[in-house]
Amino acid sequence: MKNLLALLLGCVLAFSSSVSAQITGIQNVPGAYPDLAAAFAALNAQGVGAGGATINVTAAQTCPVDGFKLGSATLNASLSSANPLTLNGNGNTIAGYTGTRAGSLTSGANDAMFVISGVDYLTIQNFVFNDLAANNTPTLAMEHAIGMYNRLSTVGTADGCRFVTITGCAFNMGSFATVGAAVSATQYVWNVATAVAWEAGTENDIHRSITINNNQFNSIYNGIHYRGSSSKMDVHLQLPIIHLLILAVVLRQHMVLICFI
Repeated sequence: MKNLLALLLGCVLAFSSSVSAQITGIQNVPGAYPDLAAAFAALNAQGVGAGGATINVTAAQTCPVDGFKLGSATLNASLSSANPLTLNGNGNTIAGYTGTRAGSLTSGANDAMFVISGVDYLTIQNFVFNDLAANNTPTLAMEHAIGMYNRLSTVGTADGCRFVTITGCAFNMGSFATVGAAVSATQYVWNVATAVAWEAGTENDIHRSITINNNQFNSIYNGIHYRGSSSKMDVHLQLPIIHLLILAVVLRQHMVLICFI
């Protein structure tokens, strides 16, 4: 009986350890995780460990309703320059979902394929973002392929996105999302209409050190949208234009739109 109890206890401890272990190294999708949604859920729950992690996508992915969501207190606290997170698409496609929001450049209530909430030291590379052909109205269409948001609305601890690189991606978003942009960074919590009042005295709340280079904006309404606060405008948005590839663009409005309120 004692041996059986010891065995059961060992199994429970081993299971607990495997569930809570931080994610490190190269993790294939599918493989280590069946799809990108499962990988993001694990990252949000467990965080990233020593040396960082790479989510290596080897097959096309389709967004769940409301998109792939990345960002949590656990994940965000685990990331650093020594422990970065890379999402590598290997040229695979990310297909959108049927949107439900009319969208707005002055709100967080938007349909986005990647919803990034306060994540730092993140590289998103080599994905092809495709909106659905059937998303042919402003409500159905994806406002953003990649939307960067504050994780919280509390001034001083709103948790903005920092040290984010978006490179080697292609954006085929169509032109129906007239208030959207392929890449967006705004002072909102996702799906919340009220803007976050960024704290003026620190850089805890702002999105900063964001690099967008070597991408193809093939079919878009707006390309890149950054909305900040007049109380804290230090954004460090880096756009090396020589590496900003604009090939066969269907551009109906702005390539880069930056505003402060």
